[in-house]
Amino acid sequence: MLRRTLAAAATAGIALTIGLTAVPSAFAAEGDGNCVTNDAGAGGDLCLYYNSNLAGARFNDPYTDNYAGWVFKAWSGGDAGAGQAVKNNAASVRNYDTVVTGIIYYNSNQAGASESVAPSSWVNLNSTLKNENASQGW
Repeated sequence: MLRRTLAAAATAGIALTIGLTAVPSAFAAEGDGNCVTNDAGAGGDLCLYYNSNLAGARFNDPYTDNYAGWVFKAWSGGDAGAGQAVKNNAASVRNYDTVVTGIIYYNSNQAGASESVAPSSWVNLNSTLKNENASQGW
């Protein structure tokens, strides 16, 4: 009887664990490839795509940051470029923030040539910044 009770408890615990891991996150985490309009209360993500026209793997970030050390993540819309460095590899950008303009910079620390991405819009990066992107700001 004790063995059956323990087995039933273990089975219930496994089912609960599986159920909890299947619950989607209420918000994205920086760099997980899940682009959202409200990332951890920080506003929307600036979402970079490996290919033009919002195709391929992607990277999300709601903060002003440098891209060194980050990689593109595969998602249901594409996996081309997954695992590649974000720095100097993006071709298009979508701004998931509904209020603030995002800016992509040629150099680290928000310096050099730049291109703005209006709230709730997207662009294919211009010829100066396509595959030459190092940081972003708001």
